[in-house]
Amino acid sequence: MEQDDLQPGANPSEPYKDSSKDRVLKAGQSFGNYRVIRCICAGLLANYYLMQHVRDLHEVTVVIFHPKTNGDQAFYRRLRELCSRMKKFKYERFPKIQECVVIQNRYCLFLDTIEGISLTEYLNENGVPGKSGIGPDRTTRILAQLHGALGYAHTEGFDHRDLCSDLIFINEKGNIQILGLGFRSAVGIELFEVIVSASISPILSEKVTSHLTSFDVMSPEYQKGVKEDTRVDIFAIGMIGYWLLTGIKPEPTKLKLASELVEFLPTNWDRFFQLSLERNRDERYPSCKVALLGLKEADPETESARAHFVQRHIDRIPVPQGIRQRGKAATNVYRLVVIGFIGVSLIGLAGSVITSLFTDKPGTFDSVAQQVKPGEEANLILRVEPGRASVRILGTSDSFIVKKGELNLSVRPGSHKLKIAAPEHKSQQISVNIIKDEMTRKAVLLEPAWAEIKIQTEPDAEFFFLNDAGAEIKIGQSDSEGNYSLKKVLDKNDYTVAIKKVGFEPYIISNEKFKLGEQTVIVAEMELLPSVVEVQSNPSGASVFVNDVLAGSTPIDELGLVPNVEHSVLVELEGYRSSVQKVRLAVNESRLLEFGDLIPRSGELKFDLSFLGKRESTYDELLAGVEIRIDGKDYSLNSEELAGVPEGLREIEVVHPFYESERTSIKIADRETKRLSFELSPKPGFVRIDLPKGLKPEVFVDGRETPLSGNSIQIPSSERVNLELRIRDYLTLKRVVNLNPGQTLEWSVDPTPIPSPAMGRDWTVPYIGLSCQWIPSGSYEMGSPLAEHGRLPNEGPLTSVRLSKGFWVATYETRQQEFIAIMEGNPSSITDPNKPVDSVTWAEAKEFCRKLTEIEAKANRLPSGYVYRLPTEAEWEYAARAESSGPFFFGNQADVRNGNFRGVYPMGWEDGNPSADFYGTREVGFYPPNGFGLYDTHGNLAEWTLDRFNGRLRGGSVVDPLPHAQGKEISLRGGSWEDNAKRVRSAARRGVSPKTESNSIGFRIVLAPEL
Repeated sequence: MEQDDLQPGANPSEPYKDSSKDRVLKAGQSFGNYRVIRCICAGLLANYYLMQHVRDLHEVTVVIFHPKTNGDQAFYRRLRELCSRMKKFKYERFPKIQECVVIQNRYCLFLDTIEGISLTEYLNENGVPGKSGIGPDRTTRILAQLHGALGYAHTEGFDHRDLCSDLIFINEKGNIQILGLGFRSAVGIELFEVIVSASISPILSEKVTSHLTSFDVMSPEYQKGVKEDTRVDIFAIGMIGYWLLTGIKPEPTKLKLASELVEFLPTNWDRFFQLSLERNRDERYPSCKVALLGLKEADPETESARAHFVQRHIDRIPVPQGIRQRGKAATNVYRLVVIGFIGVSLIGLAGSVITSLFTDKPGTFDSVAQQVKPGEEANLILRVEPGRASVRILGTSDSFIVKKGELNLSVRPGSHKLKIAAPEHKSQQISVNIIKDEMTRKAVLLEPAWAEIKIQTEPDAEFFFLNDAGAEIKIGQSDSEGNYSLKKVLDKNDYTVAIKKVGFEPYIISNEKFKLGEQTVIVAEMELLPSVVEVQSNPSGASVFVNDVLAGSTPIDELGLVPNVEHSVLVELEGYRSSVQKVRLAVNESRLLEFGDLIPRSGELKFDLSFLGKRESTYDELLAGVEIRIDGKDYSLNSEELAGVPEGLREIEVVHPFYESERTSIKIADRETKRLSFELSPKPGFVRIDLPKGLKPEVFVDGRETPLSGNSIQIPSSERVNLELRIRDYLTLKRVVNLNPGQTLEWSVDPTPIPSPAMGRDWTVPYIGLSCQWIPSGSYEMGSPLAEHGRLPNEGPLTSVRLSKGFWVATYETRQQEFIAIMEGNPSSITDPNKPVDSVTWAEAKEFCRKLTEIEAKANRLPSGYVYRLPTEAEWEYAARAESSGPFFFGNQADVRNGNFRGVYPMGWEDGNPSADFYGTREVGFYPPNGFGLYDTHGNLAEWTLDRFNGRLRGGSVVDPLPHAQGKEISLRGGSWEDNAKRVRSAARRGVSPKTESNSIGFRIVLAPEL
C-alpha cells in the first residue's frame, strides 16, 4: 500500500456527508487511490468492496465502515486494537487483515481478496429460496465449517454477532470464508444501537427468502438488548443452517420441523435445530463444539464421510487458553462442561458414578396380605405415586402393600405416622389424623432415588470408583464402541470415578450432581499419553501445525504427540517457505525436530537495460554504473541477492549517475523469475541564467517556450540545443549548447536594448509587428493638373511642396490585430485580424498614435523630435505618389486589378475590368505596393489625415507645410472599396465629420517630426 492511500492528513473527526442513496459506492467510482470494481456485500456495520489500485492495479478487499462510525475515536482505537490482534490470529476461514486506514475521512480495513460467492448467491444457484434448500450433505459441510471456525475464534477471544448470508463466501471447493469477525465488539454497544436505529427496519425482511440479513438471525436476547455472549453466534448459525437445508427462512417462535420440509431427512436434524434455535439461551447449545457434536449425531451413519468431516472440525477446536493455563484438572472439567451437554438429559456438569451405591436391577416387593383390623370404623384412602409401594404404620407392626397406586384401610381414629417406601424412590414419613366415621384421603408423591449414567469414551476402558481414601474399586468396562451404562439407586450426591486405558491419560469424573429419575450422558474424551518433541527454527516465531492444527510458535520446548502414529509437523512463517517433517514417536519418547534456517519465499529479478541514444557496443561501460534499488536498498546489477528477492509487492528503481531513474512496482511470487526491461534516458543538463534585476525573460528551447525554475532551465543532454532568450524591449539573445548529463552551464546575460529606428532604414515596431517604410525627404507637385480626368476643383491649384526631413510611413493601413494590441478593442464591422481596422473615428485614430508614442518613448525607441501620428495631407500624397506624377502611382489607367475600388479609369476604357463584384475590405498587401513599398494607397479604405478640410490647396511653393487647423471636417485621402476609380487617384480628396464611423474609413500612421 502506498503512503498516499493512508492520507496522513485526514481528520477522522471531520463529518462525512452521507445519504442513503450514496452509501454504496458504484463500480468505477474512485475512492482515494483506488477504483471500485464491485461491491461484494453491503452489511449492517460495513460495506465490502473489491477495489483496484489506480497505479499498480493490484486488487484488495476494502471494508468501509458505516458512516455513523465516522469521528468516533473510541471506535477507531478499538478497530486498531482488533486489527493488531487479528494479525496474530491465523485461521483459514477468516481473510487476513492487512491494514487499518483512513481514506476520505472514512474508517477502513484492507483484507486479502475474497474467493467464491456469498451464501445468498450459493442458495439461489443450488436451491429454490422459499421452496427447497441445498440438501443435508452440503448443509453439513457448511455448518461444520461455520461452527469449527467460530468455535476456534471463540476460544481465542473473538466472536462475530453480526452474521448474515451475505458475509459468508463459499468457493468452488466448498470451502467458506467469513467476513466481519470481531467488528461488532469494535463497534461497541452504544454505537451499534445508533447504527441499528439508522438502518432499514427488519420487519419486511420476513417476506424476502433469497437472503438472511443481520436482523433475520438475531437471537432473542440480542434483540432485547440483554447482555449477550458467544451463544448469539450459535443461534445465527442455526438460522443460516435451517435456511440452507430447507430453503425457507425460519421463524423460531413457530418453527416447523425440518424433517417435515425435507423428504427422507432423519429426525435427528429436528433435535439439532431445536437446540440451536432455543429462545432461552441457557437451554441452547453452550458452545460451537457441543453444537458440532449435535450436528454429528444428526447423521444416522456414524462412520459416514459427513460425520468424519464434522469430527475433524470438532478436533480443531482447542481448550481455551485460560483453561489450559489453570492445569489438567480444569481442562477436564471444561471438557465435561462442553461435551457432556449432549444426551437425553442435556446436563453439562461433570459427575461421578459409584457402583457400590446401586443395585444391578430394579427391586420388587414380595406379596404381603393386606391386614385390616376388625371393628375399626374410620377409613383412610391413600394414593401413592409411583403405583407400587409399601406402607408401615409407625409404632405398630402393621404394614401394607400398595399395588395400583391406591390403598383403602380401616384405621383406628386418631393421629398416626406412616412410613411409605417404593423401589428406586426415597422413603417418606407422613402424619395423618383419622376422624371416626369419616373418610380420610391422603396423596403422597415419592421422590425418585435412582439415576442413570451413560458414559461415552474409548473402547475397552476400565471404570474405577475412588473411595475417600483414594483406593480404586473396579466397577466395569466400556464395550467395543466405548459405551458404558449404569442405572443405580443413589445413597449420596458426590462421586469420583476414574476411567483408565493403557496408553491414555486417566480421565477423572468428579463433583457430578446427578438428577434423580433422569439419565445423564457424559462424553469422556481420553487423551493419549503424549510423546514429546522440541521444535526449533531459525528465525523463531514460526507457526507450528501438527496435522493441520495450530500447536504454537517456535521454539516449542515440549509438544505432546500421540505415540505410535505418524504425524505431519509443519512450520510456517510469513515470508518464508513452509517446511514439513513426518515423525512417529514411541510412547514417552522425546525428540528434537530441528527445521534449521527457513528459506525465504522469494523470486528472481533479471534486467534488460538499454541507453537512449547510445550504441549497444558502449553498454558494458554504462552498465557498470547501474544500481538496482529494491524497497530503498541498493544492489549491484550482478548481485546474487537479485536471485532471492522476497515475495510480495516490491518497489523497483534502476539508478545511474548520468541517466534518469526508472521506477516500477511489481508483485513477485515465490520461485518466480521476472524479467524487467528499461530504456534509460540521459539526465538533462541545466542552464543557470544570470540577469540584471527586474528583467523577466521568456526562454525558448528549440523553439518551444520553457518556463524558468528559479533562474534555471532544464534541457536535453548529449545533443545540440538552440536557446533563445527574449526580454521585452531588448534584443533577443541566442545560444547553441551541448551539455553532458547533469552538467550545469552558467549563462551571464547583459541584454542590449532594442535600438530606435535608424534614419534611412525601414522599421518595424516591436511586439505589435507594425512595419514602416523609410520615406526620404524630397519635393513634388501636390494636387492634379486641369487636364486630369475626373479632377475636382478641391484638387488645385497645384502646389509645389518640399519636405525637408525624411520620415517613416506604415507599410499598410493599420490592421485590426495592431489596433487591438494598443487599444484593446476592435470597432470594425468587417472583422479579420489581417484586414485594416474600419469604423474608427478621427479621435480614436489619433489616440492610437498617442498611446503608441507613449509606449515607444518609455522604451527609449523614438528618434529625437519624432512621434507617431497621422500624416498631413502633404505627407500622405508625397508618400502615395512615390515620385510618380500621374493619376496613380502605377500609371494613367486603372481597374480592379490595381486596387480595391470599383469601375475603371478613365471612364469608357474598354479594356479595363470594371468590377470584381467584391464587397468590403481585403487583407492588407493583396495588391502590389507603390515605389516606396506602401500598399493600398488607392482604395481599400479612405485614410484619416491631420488636416482639417479646406476646399482649395495652398498654391505656390511651401516647405514642410503644417496641417490646416480650420474647418469642421477632416480630410480623407486614397478612397475606399466603395468608391469608383476616379475617386481613388493620388490627388483625390474629400472632407467628413471627425465623428464619422464608416466601414470605408481607416487610417495609416507615420513616424515623423512632431508638429
